[in-house]
Amino acid sequence: MRQRADARLISHPQRDGTAGLDTAKLDQITGLNAATGDLIQRTSEQLKIQGAQINEQAASATVSVEKLQAAFDNVFQTMDAVDNFRAQAVDSMAQTVNALQSQIERAQPYLERVRRNELSSGS
Repeated sequence: MRQRADARLISHPQRDGTAGLDTAKLDQITGLNAATGDLIQRTSEQLKIQGAQINEQAASATVSVEKLQAAFDNVFQTMDAVDNFRAQAVDSMAQTVNALQSQIERAQPYLERVRRNELSSGS
């Protein structure tokens, strides 16, 4: 029923000769459409600017080849230093083992003497 009443207002002129929708409402709709269009346009411009900024940052975010080369050089030098340390440590451990071995051989007669004394005093 309401739709029929609205249709009558639109299709039949009122007493003052205007249609059911007056000029003020049409102006509001026109203004709303213009504001919406402006908003869409400004948003698209911002997207365009931000897209360009993102591309620029992505291109400039790469690490320089010189810095990568220096980093790899440092890693390789560290690996060489670790290898040298291991080789020196093995040599040092061998010397320590040899020194301990000779001291053990030297201590062996003392140990045997103490054991003989304990066995003879304990019997």
